[in-house]
Amino acid sequence: MPRRPRVPSALARHPFTVAQALDAGLSRRQLESAVWRRLHAGVYVHRDVAVDDAVRVHALRLAAPGGVVFAGLTAAWIHGVWTPPPGVDVPLVTTRGPAGAGIERAVHRSRRQVLRAEDDDTVVVGGVLVTSRIRTVFDLLRDVPLVERVSVLDTFAAAGLDLALFAEYLERHRRWPGVDYARTALSLCHGASRSVGESRLRMCVVLAGLPEPWVNPSLLLTTPDGSLLRFPDLLVRGRRRVFALEFDGGYHDDLRQRDADATRERLLVVQADLPVLRYRWANLWPAQRVMLEIARAIEWPPMNDLRPADFARPRHRLPW
Repeated sequence: MPRRPRVPSALARHPFTVAQALDAGLSRRQLESAVWRRLHAGVYVHRDVAVDDAVRVHALRLAAPGGVVFAGLTAAWIHGVWTPPPGVDVPLVTTRGPAGAGIERAVHRSRRQVLRAEDDDTVVVGGVLVTSRIRTVFDLLRDVPLVERVSVLDTFAAAGLDLALFAEYLERHRRWPGVDYARTALSLCHGASRSVGESRLRMCVVLAGLPEPWVNPSLLLTTPDGSLLRFPDLLVRGRRRVFALEFDGGYHDDLRQRDADATRERLLVVQADLPVLRYRWANLWPAQRVMLEIARAIEWPPMNDLRPADFARPRHRLPW
């Protein structure tokens, strides 16, 4: 009969460090058992502990050196703007504070130049020191492909980022590396976008020089049961008619949501005379094919071919 793993009571409910585990009588080898889940380098939690936001913040505090500033995707998560994919832990990314403490590091490493956070670049959120929203989004835009940059900035704008203040920030730091990348994203940003998929679909239209789409416009439809307000993801003007472009994310897999999508599409087609082109995540690649489908539907010749490099996913960090 296998031996029952030893679980010290002090380690059963909260994240802990290797040093704390050794003090409680565990060995490094025992930490490798399935009883413990590794959250960060040197930080573990019991497998029965529900890893919620409070546990994640606790683990980040244990994993980071004292006095550092949380940055990048870690800061975006703390600000409530980004969520890791299912089953993926929040990465640990820190940067230099005003006094020079800390380093920039992450599971997905980058060779980019580390920029020290200035005094007005840091705020306290939930008791931890993080880069401000403006500094966080700037860091996230500095070295990723174009469409990823636009998707990130769209998300921050939808979450309340003041784009005018962001433009002023870029002007004050115009000599910093990556400012030109951020300015390009700012010129293409649309705060009404509600998802990364919508942003990518919109870029298939905009970067090809097709007519600028309306983003989540409100449509008042008259039905036998009364008036209904509907919000198609994108509307694109064609030569002879307007088309609706819809992006379906993962939650559209739910049976009730699929029924609601079908009802909404029927209303758009029948009541608003809007043909609908619907895309899922896997349908957005290659972007050139998506763009040509849309161009053919709206009978509008594209002015530009799309560059695959602009639509690539980032290599050195988790995707947005």
